Amino acid sequence: MNTEDLLYRAFRDYRENTEHDRDCERRRRALTRAGGNDALEVIETECEIENDWLEAAEEGLEYIGRAIGEERQFIRSNGEVVPIEKVKSVSRESAEHLSRHGEFITRRQGEDIVPDKLYTVERLNDYTVYENRFLYMLLCYLRDFISYRYGKITEYVNTYRGRLRVEKTADTGARRTSVTLVAEDVRKNDERILEKSGVKSQLSRMDGALKTVHLLLGTPLMQEVAKVPMLKPPVTETNVLKMDKNFKGALRLYYFLVSYQKDGFTVRQTTRRFSPLPDGAADEFSEAEELVTFLMYEYGMQIGEELRRAYLEEQERRKREEARREEERFRGLRKRVRESGVGAEEYMLLLESRCRSLEKEKASLAEAYSRSEGMLAESVKRGGELELALRESREALESAEAAHRGELESAEAAHRGELERLAGERRAEVSALEERYRGELSALRLEHERERAAGEKAFAAERAKLEEARADAEERFACSEEMRERAEAAAARADGERILAEARLNAVKSEYGAFGEEEDFTSMERFDEIERQYRAFRAFFKKEWRKAKRRIRKEAFADVFAAEDKGGGQDSGKEDGKPGKS
Repeated sequence: MNTEDLLYRAFRDYRENTEHDRDCERRRRALTRAGGNDALEVIETECEIENDWLEAAEEGLEYIGRAIGEERQFIRSNGEVVPIEKVKSVSRESAEHLSRHGEFITRRQGEDIVPDKLYTVERLNDYTVYENRFLYMLLCYLRDFISYRYGKITEYVNTYRGRLRVEKTADTGARRTSVTLVAEDVRKNDERILEKSGVKSQLSRMDGALKTVHLLLGTPLMQEVAKVPMLKPPVTETNVLKMDKNFKGALRLYYFLVSYQKDGFTVRQTTRRFSPLPDGAADEFSEAEELVTFLMYEYGMQIGEELRRAYLEEQERRKREEARREEERFRGLRKRVRESGVGAEEYMLLLESRCRSLEKEKASLAEAYSRSEGMLAESVKRGGELELALRESREALESAEAAHRGELESAEAAHRGELERLAGERRAEVSALEERYRGELSALRLEHERERAAGEKAFAAERAKLEEARADAEERFACSEEMRERAEAAAARADGERILAEARLNAVKSEYGAFGEEEDFTSMERFDEIERQYRAFRAFFKKEWRKAKRRIRKEAFADVFAAEDKGGGQDSGKEDGKPGKS
């Protein structure tokens, strides 16, 4: 799935949520009607490629490929005089050179004459002949020739250019929105534009030719030729270039390329304008404008986290609702299967069989109804024919009409009675079939209603059980919390008492010098421990000091309190000037 398909799918999902909402529809309508200067412009490019240079390149590449396959070369000889110890092989040239340079012979080993130096020849295969250098130059020219035109054409036919301008103001009473939107979109390498361009096949041929050129430039022969300086015009027409069929075809391509002065293609650009926008497009653009204003409001009010929580809650609610409906359906199906007394697969087969039988009965009812209609029409047709026959007989036998009038009337009455009897029988059959079908349909509906009511009742009971279990769990949780708080309080008291006891012990040991040299309180852990003991002892000291002060007051003013208890404290207080507070 490419990006455009993904965005289209996302936009469709967005519209499904907003298209039928009343407020969103009202806002879209207001924004759509407010757009008077909206305009969308698309630049369309038409390209026409001339085939002469493309055909010449494809034909010339065939000759170049076969010419490279010939691998023309010449043997290069390199001669050098070297010491006899370095000589690996001796050739005829070595003997001829030694015969002309006797000064190299200075010693003898037995009967053999041994020179001090000897001329050696090294023969190398040289592929950098003029014709191969011409092929390399031609391939480089052809590569640049095709690449330039291929790049220009693809730039035109693969590029989408669009411009959009929107100016509108919508006022719905409680909200006023002004939108000014200017957008320009340029997309390159767009496959949809290429499909509509009409030159895809020609571009494929150009791409194939360009790949062939790169493939030929990568051959070992061309790689070897690339090491020497490139050949420069003008080209000398050697015998090989003039006489060899393959090189002759390559030379013809070269002359075509150097003499080609045209671009090889023609481009026409037209602008397609939509102003005002079509109704459907204006409505969809209004959706985008509303989304932009919503994002402004979201980030301006900083309510992103609140909206996210509401979104997650709604998603969770929908999942629970869907799970509940699914569970109800499964519960109903399971109940029906249990009540039927058969397995699930057999129950499904019974349902299918029942559906088929009902469909057959419906088809038979329709067939019987159509058959009765046909019989009725046939009866009417026969009655018309009889009436025509009677009218003709009356005209023919006008003289005997009086004598046979009673007989004709009785025949007509019998005929009408027969018609009415047949029509009544058919109507009765149709009514009976319809009544039976309605009865079965009512029975099925009643059964469905009973099953639904039973399912709702079971669901209510199950829900009540779950609520009761939840209340019980909450009560147990509250009890466990209370017990945990009590345990934590007891643990805190025990820890305080332990720290206080350790502080007393350390105080006594310090007073009597009972600390040993190995006991060191300067480390961080031991010092933190002493500090905790100090805080605990200080809290204990403050608590006991408050108790001691109350006791000291009570003992100091015991006589005063005793006098007040006897009843004389109030008078003595007046005479002595409130001695209780002195």
